[in-house]
Amino acid sequence: MKYKFGFFPYTPLDYKAAQDYLDHKAAQGWVLRRLLLGYFAQFEPAQGRRHFVDVCSYASFGANYDYIQLCSDAGWELIPPTDLHYMVIFRSKPGVDPQPIQSDPAFEWKEFFRKQVLQRLIFAGLYFLLFWLPELVIGNFYSWAEFAALPGFPLLMLGMILTATVCPWQLFHIISYLLQCRRLGKMAPQRWRPNYLRSTFNFCFALVLTILWCAAMIGAFSLL
Repeated sequence: MKYKFGFFPYTPLDYKAAQDYLDHKAAQGWVLRRLLLGYFAQFEPAQGRRHFVDVCSYASFGANYDYIQLCSDAGWELIPPTDLHYMVIFRSKPGVDPQPIQSDPAFEWKEFFRKQVLQRLIFAGLYFLLFWLPELVIGNFYSWAEFAALPGFPLLMLGMILTATVCPWQLFHIISYLLQCRRLGKMAPQRWRPNYLRSTFNFCFALVLTILWCAAMIGAFSLL
């Protein structure tokens, strides 16, 4: 059987765009088979299939069997868990016109707000902690003048500058989308392409930041 692969960078905030992306592939005759390492989608040829993406992370861990069974009875089959994204993805069963899983747009929006906004606030707090961590940790061993002379200082400063530049842009996007959903009283639709580009950028940014941070810490603590 012939397969097709694609990059899948979406986060729970983009789950509507993720569904639009998967349905775009389905319209071309490709249905999602599984995710590899959480970020690479494997598609298989199929006609007349659809996808449904939800942010019920507990279902992706298999904890809520009633929810999964309800979706199965409605004509959806669960794709292997997407734990890295805290999303759960279904595809319609062959030859079945499935019933919609989410039939109350207002309830869907309230559940998304309750489950995802707190998570985003936690991430924002972690970014803030990352920004000040050198003062909290290394400041106990070195003065800032001594710290600036450490081998990892340029890399660490670069990472801090990137964080201070990118995070406000990410926060602006999150707030703008949440306000749009609140104004509509439901989840606002998302197009797959703009969110695909933005999510890919976020993935690359997180990867670069992690590399810079690790390299800076190795350089700094090598002199302890």
